[in-house]
Amino acid sequence: MVERVDSQRWSSLPPYHENTAENMVERVDSQWWSYHGPQKGEAMTVYGRQTMYNSAERSQENEMDSEMELEYIIKVKEKLEMRERELRRLYEAKKKVNSDTRKKIAHVSPLVSTNKTHETTRSYSTRKLSAAKEFIKRDGTTSNQGLMYEFKLAALIFFRLVKNATPFHMCTNLEGADLFDDIVFKFEPKGAVPSTTTTVFMQLKHKQKSSKSEAKPINFSLFRSNNGGITLMRFFKSFSQIEEKISAGKSDIIFNSDLDSCEFVIYTNTKIRHDLFVNKVGTLSEVENLLKTGGYIFLFREKLIHEIEAYKTFIDRVTELTKSNNPTTIFELISFEAEKLRGVIRNKELFNRVDRIKTTSDISDLKVIYDIIEEVKDLDISKFKRFVKKIKVFTCQCNEEEASKVIRQDLQKVLSIPDPYDEIMFVRLMNSLKNWWQNGSRYLTENTKMWQDVVRESDMILFDIRLNKLREMGLVFKEEMLKECQEQLRDECGIVSIVSYSVWPTLTCLKVCQALGSTEENGVLLIQFRDLEKMGNRIWQRWRDGYRRTVVLDNVTMQRTELPNLQDLKLNVGSIVMEHPELSFLIIWKAGDPLRYELQTEEDRYIEIQDYSSFDDLHRSSQEKLERATVTETAVGSLEPPEKTAEIDPQLVKIGVPVKQIKKDDVKRLLQLHYCEDWENLPDLHFYRDIISSELVRHYG
Repeated sequence: MVERVDSQRWSSLPPYHENTAENMVERVDSQWWSYHGPQKGEAMTVYGRQTMYNSAERSQENEMDSEMELEYIIKVKEKLEMRERELRRLYEAKKKVNSDTRKKIAHVSPLVSTNKTHETTRSYSTRKLSAAKEFIKRDGTTSNQGLMYEFKLAALIFFRLVKNATPFHMCTNLEGADLFDDIVFKFEPKGAVPSTTTTVFMQLKHKQKSSKSEAKPINFSLFRSNNGGITLMRFFKSFSQIEEKISAGKSDIIFNSDLDSCEFVIYTNTKIRHDLFVNKVGTLSEVENLLKTGGYIFLFREKLIHEIEAYKTFIDRVTELTKSNNPTTIFELISFEAEKLRGVIRNKELFNRVDRIKTTSDISDLKVIYDIIEEVKDLDISKFKRFVKKIKVFTCQCNEEEASKVIRQDLQKVLSIPDPYDEIMFVRLMNSLKNWWQNGSRYLTENTKMWQDVVRESDMILFDIRLNKLREMGLVFKEEMLKECQEQLRDECGIVSIVSYSVWPTLTCLKVCQALGSTEENGVLLIQFRDLEKMGNRIWQRWRDGYRRTVVLDNVTMQRTELPNLQDLKLNVGSIVMEHPELSFLIIWKAGDPLRYELQTEEDRYIEIQDYSSFDDLHRSSQEKLERATVTETAVGSLEPPEKTAEIDPQLVKIGVPVKQIKKDDVKRLLQLHYCEDWENLPDLHFYRDIISSELVRHYG
C-alpha cells in the first residue's frame, strides 16, 4: 500500500495519509470482518485496537511533518555544500602562503580534519552488540532521488540482517569511509567461528528511469574520463583511506576490523558499460545473498591485473625518460618502450593511453605525458591487487520503487503477521527508520529499540489472533467448571501436560484458556507447534519478559504436518522455568497421542492432568446455540479418506436441518472423522455448527 515516493518529496506517503487514526482502525476492523465472515463479534481485543490506534496515530504524526522536513533538509544541505566549498578554497590557499599567513587561517584545519573526539576505546564484540555505539555521520548525498534510494536500501538491508538472526552493527554516511560510506555494516556470518565478522562498505549509484526508456547505463573506466562515468582509481583511493584507518587499529566498531574480512560493493539499479569485470557464476556468498535483489554480480577481471602491472612499469620507465634533456631521445625511447607492450596490453583504455604517449612528438605536447603519468605515478600495485580482489559490482538491482515491495515482503517474513496488521507495522517502522537515517548517529543493531518495539507489538497481535479464534466460537463454560479448572492449575509450575479425553479436545483448550484468562491479569499465551518453528525465540522472549505468566501449547486443534522437536522444547522451557520458577508451560494433548510420553521426565517439575470436558460443561446459552446448529454441505462433502466414511449413509445425513432431527450415530461418526481434527482450517466462520455437533450427539445419544 505504501507507493513509491515522488523524487521531490522527502518522506513516503502511507496508504492512510490524511486519514485519522480512528479511521485507520475502523478500516482494519472492516477488513477483518470482510475476510472472516459476517458474524459480528469482537474481532479484536480492546488491547489490539488500542495498539493499532497508537501505531496509526504515530504514523500519521510522522507523515504530517514530511514537507517541513524536506524544506529544512534541503536548506541545511545547501549551507553545508557552501561551507565545504569555502573550506576547500581556504585549505588550498593555505598550502601556497607563507608561514605568517598560515597562522592567520590555522583555525580552518580543525574544521577540515576528522573529528576524533567521538571515538571511544571499547573494542568491537559480537557477543555484546546490544550496547549500540555512536558513529560520526557525514553530511548528505547528491540528490533527493539518491537520498531516498539510500534510505530504502538501508531499510532493506536492515530487515535482511534481522531476518538472518545474526549480531550486527549498521550505519549510513560513515565519516572516514569516503566513497564507500553510503551504507556500512558489520555482522557475524552464520556458522562462523565466534568473534569472526564481515564488514561491508557500500557505494550506491541510483539512476532514475525515464518515462520512455530504462535508466541510462553507467560508464565505468579505470582512469578519469570525459563521459561522466565513474573511475576505478577513484574507488581505489577510498579503499586506501579505509585500509589506513583499519591498519591504525582504531577502536571504532567499523574500523576495528580485519581487512581480510572486509568487502567493498558498488551497488546500482542500472547497467554498467565496461570491460573491467566479468559476471560471477556459481554459489553466492552470504553477503551476496544478503544484498542481491535480482540482476547480476560482477567481479574484477583478473587477467587485467597483469596488464595494469605492465602499464605501470611502462609509466615508471617513461617518468625516467622524461628527465632527459634531449627531446628527440625522449620520444625515441618512449616509442621503443611502447613497442614492448604490443600484444601485452589488450584493454582499450590502457592501449589508448600508451598510444597517446607513443605518438607525442613535440615538446609542447609533453604535458600530455605528464598528465598520464600523474594518474598512476603513486599506484601501489600490491595494494591495488588486494583492492580488486575485494570489490564487487551489483548491477540491475531493485530501484527506489521496487525497494519498497522487497522491504514489505522481507518484513512480512520476519514478523509473520497477517494483513492488514503487517501494513501498519510497515508504515510505523519505515517512519522510525527514516527518522534514524536523517538524524540518528547510533548504530542500528538487532536490539535497536524501534525494532524491538515493532516485534513486541507484532507478537502481541499474533497471540491475540490465536485467542480470538477460540473466542469467535461464542462458547462459554459454566462458572463452576472454570473454578474447578482454576483450582487444578493454581499452583502448578514448570511443564504441565493436560491430556484431553473429550470427544472434541478443542473444548479442553477452550476451557483452560477461559479459566486462566479470568484469573490472571494478562491471560495466557496460546501457541501451536508450528509457531515454535517460525518464531520460537520470540515466544520464549515474550514469556521470559512476563508478557504472559502461562504458555498454553495447543496440540489438539490442528493436525501436525511434521514431528516437533521435543528435545529443544524441553531444553528451552526447562531453562526458562529454572530462571523464573513462577512461570508455567501447559501442553494439551489428545489422549491417544504417543508423543506425550516422550515429553515425560523424572524431574519434579513435570505433572500430568486428565480432562473430560463435554457438552454438559458449557453454559446453558452455549448449549442452546449448539442445539440450533445445522449440518452443512461442507461437512458432508469434504470427508477424507473415503474408506473411513463408507459406513455413513448419506441419505440419513440431511443438509440444513437441526442436529436433533437427524440420526445421531451417523452424525457422530461424520463429525468425529473430520472436524474434530481440524477446526482452524474450516472455510466457514460458523464452524461450530459442524464441529460441536458431535458433543450434542453425546449429550442426546
